[in-house]
Amino acid sequence: MKLQNFVELPAPDDVAASAMASTTYDKGARTAVIFTSEDGGSWTAKTPVWFGEAFEKLGGKVIKKLNHAIGTTDYSPQITEIMNIKPKLPDAVYVCSVVPDVGILARQLIAAGYDGWVVGCDGFDDPSLNATVGSNEALSQVMFSTHMATMPGTPAGKFLAECKDAGYNVHSVFDVLGGDMMKILVEAAKIAGTTKDGMKILKAIQTHDKFELMSGGTVSFKEKGTWPVRKIPIIGFKDGKRFVASSEVPSFIPHSK
Repeated sequence: MKLQNFVELPAPDDVAASAMASTTYDKGARTAVIFTSEDGGSWTAKTPVWFGEAFEKLGGKVIKKLNHAIGTTDYSPQITEIMNIKPKLPDAVYVCSVVPDVGILARQLIAAGYDGWVVGCDGFDDPSLNATVGSNEALSQVMFSTHMATMPGTPAGKFLAECKDAGYNVHSVFDVLGGDMMKILVEAAKIAGTTKDGMKILKAIQTHDKFELMSGGTVSFKEKGTWPVRKIPIIGFKDGKRFVASSEVPSFIPHSK
């Protein structure tokens, strides 16, 4: 039986992976290598596989699957395998893991002469990524899916700046997700006419057409019940600065129902 007694504001990992696959394909990539790891549960083990499913649904092809461990600082064995792929190097390499690992992989792979895309998930979304990758030129080959754009000037960026000015210790996209969820709860309580009956508030969340987000845009739980229908931003880099390369609700969902 499918549980309906909860909601989650972040889109499921397979949804984000599908959005990343779509943008990667739109950028001209037709072949990809995926990195998987059992160290981070389904996030590191399954998200790359879901990227591959979505990428192949679009017409691309996953030509190699490589393993890695969280905490790796030397990717020489995997990079050697990639750089020996014939007759042509892959157009994209996908990994879902943590910083600094993903930044180290991107830096070492590009330093070895790889000139394709290094793409990934929300694990890339950390301010330290830029310094870890190491150069603006290398960063221009990097893209990742995340929950929202938090650059200065964006609604989420402004929220983080205001919180810091007020003395709160905030620094990441997850702080903004918390703020968005509080905004949804307040609006749902108003719709339900109660602040005490949790099931009525939950029903209001799951039946309301859409909620305006403090971080920009809207979200709706009406179709899926427990997880949101929302746009997935893909972040790219130009001259070392982040920008939104695309923002879409993917049409193909590999796993979540």
